[in-house]
Amino acid sequence: MSIPAPGTGAISAGEHVCALYTNHAQRIDTMLPYVSEGLRSGSKCIAFVGDPTPSELVDGLDADLDPRGRISSGQLEVGGADDTFFTPDEFDIDKMLAFWQARIDQGAAAGFDTVRLTADAAWWGSQLPAGDALIRYESELNRLAGGGPQSILCLYDLSSASGSFVLDILKVHPRVFLGVLEMPNPYYLTPDEFLAMRSTPAANDSRGNALKLVPDQRT
Repeated sequence: MSIPAPGTGAISAGEHVCALYTNHAQRIDTMLPYVSEGLRSGSKCIAFVGDPTPSELVDGLDADLDPRGRISSGQLEVGGADDTFFTPDEFDIDKMLAFWQARIDQGAAAGFDTVRLTADAAWWGSQLPAGDALIRYESELNRLAGGGPQSILCLYDLSSASGSFVLDILKVHPRVFLGVLEMPNPYYLTPDEFLAMRSTPAANDSRGNALKLVPDQRT
């Protein structure tokens, strides 16, 4: 059995984790351990990035992993900005959760014991409507992660997020990383606690401008 990679590589099945990054290179460096360890341990790995093509992530994987061979075998699935599945007008939390559950079920049917999902907000943000829809969706991902042998890693660009939005992100992720370093997170709320908080009038303000999904600065 392989030794888990440091940082995001050591995320276990059943976990829903957030990673914050500040530039393009840090984003890739954060995703790579998560995907690499998944491939080494025999997991199905699904990754979506906001780039037009996902080749940089694939090229960053160790050659001994034979990433393109694993794509051909179905163990690795990587999508880019053109691989979208929803529009803001079609947004429905239950449908989005069902979409991911179907991907997980496909992995199980193909013989994979665990499935690792990861996606950058630059990819899915354009598919969601304005307001706090994204945060409500993120909270419900905790139920999805905890319901079977899968883990979820969500990535957010700190340079395009407001302070209030980052606080909301902390509330809906039990564990938070800055790059590959884990940060303490005393703000987490379970999905039921989050829903109760959002049901109060003061909490129902719009956060439509909290996250501006601008192209990252590649440094």
